[in-house]
Amino acid sequence: MVIRYEKLQYQIDLQRLYDRKHELERLLASIPAEQQQLQEQFKAHTDNYHQQKEHHRQLLAEQHGAESDLSGYEAQLAKKQGQMHEVKTNKEYQTALHEIEVLKQKIAETEERILLAMERVTEQEARLAGLKKALDEEEALHKERLSFLEQKLAAARSELAHIDPDIAALEKTGSPDLLAAFHRLLRVRGRAVVPVDERTCGGCHATLTPNKIELVKYGQQIEYCDNCQRVLYWPDEARQAEGKAV
Repeated sequence: MVIRYEKLQYQIDLQRLYDRKHELERLLASIPAEQQQLQEQFKAHTDNYHQQKEHHRQLLAEQHGAESDLSGYEAQLAKKQGQMHEVKTNKEYQTALHEIEVLKQKIAETEERILLAMERVTEQEARLAGLKKALDEEEALHKERLSFLEQKLAAARSELAHIDPDIAALEKTGSPDLLAAFHRLLRVRGRAVVPVDERTCGGCHATLTPNKIELVKYGQQIEYCDNCQRVLYWPDEARQAEGKAV
């Protein structure tokens, strides 16, 4: 049993190193996509703010345009009213009155346009203020998230750099036959050593016979899944192997 536990624990330790290595490799592959997603989300918020800012500029231009039109109409009205004393015939007088009334109507309509434009500008300024506040908060959070991912990336790279030497050092202590079998399963199945998972193989999830479970839990030799050929161990086998000798 001592030899059996030593060999099993060795393979469990080796498998855990490979599991961690693959986990770190998946993590390193996923982080750039997370960073890209964060950048795109923040860009969308930034673009929306600038679009609303441009809309505010257009509303201001409309207001200023209406104010310019008003000044023009008021100047024309003042000119027309100043020319009334020069009118000589009744027809000319009626024409001048009509032109004055038209200008007054245009002035009234333009004043209404200005009021509406001012309301829209005020509403848009309030909307912009809210968007700017939200964008500032989002930018701070965005920087925190990017910083967290950068730290996560650096930590994963650092840990991964030490795993291959750890694997190499551990494999130097293993027998060639055991390592050959281990790596063959690793290549074919992805994992060579798996725990029993509620009466099933932790790798292929095939149901294990009661006898197989008993052999894994209490047997005197390393047991394999009959379906996928992976090495099986009881979930707390590694803890038992550290101090148990039967």
